[in-house]
Amino acid sequence: LDIVLAEVDALDRELKAAQAKMQALKDSADEMKRKMDAANKLLSGLSGENTRWTEDSKNFALRRKRLVGDVACVAAFVGYCGPFNSEF
Repeated sequence: LDIVLAEVDALDRELKAAQAKMQALKDSADEMKRKMDAANKLLSGLSGENTRWTEDSKNFALRRKRLVGDVACVAAFVGYCGPFNSEF
């Protein structure tokens, strides 16, 4: 009977160790799932930023093309208004 009780105690210790290991693995899996969810949220947010940056890049290219004309218009206006003082 003592041999059987000793064997039961050994099996009980093995069971507790296995349950502790299982709980540690579950906790680790839950933590990884939280990290994965946070990473997916970050990637979703960054994909929206990619769209915005692409649109801004196109707008910047268009503004760069218009810059020469805008500068010419301003220079013409300043050249026209330059000889006039505040009395006119």
